[in-house]
Amino acid sequence: MGAASEASLSDGGFGAVGAVSGVRSPITLAHAIMTAERKGRLPLGRVPPMFLVGEGARRWGLAHGVEGVLPLPSSPTSHLRRKRARHETEKRRDGGDDDDKGEVEGESGEDEDPMVAPRARAAWEKYSARLRLWAELEERKERRRCGADEAEGDDGDNDGGGEVHRAKRPKTDLAAAEAESDSLYDTVGAICIDATGKTAAGVSSGGIAMKWEGRVGEAALYGCGCWASGLDLNPSSSSATPRSPRVAVACSASGVGEQITKSLLASTACREMVGADEADVGARRALEHFFAANAREGDGTQHAGFIALRATTTSHSGRSAEEGEEEEGGEEDDDAAALIEGDLVVAHSTESMAYGFIDHTLRPRD
Repeated sequence: MGAASEASLSDGGFGAVGAVSGVRSPITLAHAIMTAERKGRLPLGRVPPMFLVGEGARRWGLAHGVEGVLPLPSSPTSHLRRKRARHETEKRRDGGDDDDKGEVEGESGEDEDPMVAPRARAAWEKYSARLRLWAELEERKERRRCGADEAEGDDGDNDGGGEVHRAKRPKTDLAAAEAESDSLYDTVGAICIDATGKTAAGVSSGGIAMKWEGRVGEAALYGCGCWASGLDLNPSSSSATPRSPRVAVACSASGVGEQITKSLLASTACREMVGADEADVGARRALEHFFAANAREGDGTQHAGFIALRATTTSHSGRSAEEGEEEEGGEEDDDAAALIEGDLVVAHSTESMAYGFIDHTLRPRD
């Protein structure tokens, strides 16, 4: 098992990495990509990358000073554990699908990833065992449909008059596995605003919670996992010009990656908050859009949440920067945008969502 992580940053620009291993901090790599992209075109007119994945992302990071990590030698105990799990799976399945088998069993004989903590590895092994159980139960269902079930304990003398004993369902509670599914969502994020009204948002995923190899989730996708802008994003607003930031917004989202991707949740939340009279109204509209984009999933299965902020700039006189510009004949007042008023919003479709707040003193706030 290795950690194939993803991360992205947005502050008006954007940088992201997906399915990347062998780097100490994926979010640092995303920042390096965003910074390099701002420098403009490469020699021969090449466009600098904004989003890199896999081995290419790792190599780019090492070439640009991002700290990498080397795999640790595989311990004898972990190797034996994987070998035993593989043997048990092969014995139970008796010739199941080789592709699925490799996914469930894990990777035998590979060096261990130093980015995978013992606690995370233990969780991975637990859910791998549950996947093996699920595969076994599915195979039994298929055999019953085909009429291939055999009597358990039959000694060959059964003439049809005795009782046929069917294989019993394992006692492992699959419902408990479903109840614990929230532990598979390992995305974390942050948003911030400085004294001048500049905003930024970031999101990162550990990438080891039973994901398919090669999968890229919302944490790396443009407009999905995070979004930030100091510009008015409302197309109908008369102040929506590149040179006149009036509303600063930022959002970081977490949840089911595929569902968040369908709704472009982070950028949608920012646009809705800019267009609404109140930030919480815009956040509610963003969740409604999220539900509509995932209507086929069924009620109760759309899981997402986000933290967001909306800040407006005002002058010392109490007028908005926009009002000051209009009264001065289109010239921006030096005192405009001196004060910042903002709202912090937390919205989620799940039963709960953990979040925190910290200010310039770097001390957590209630």
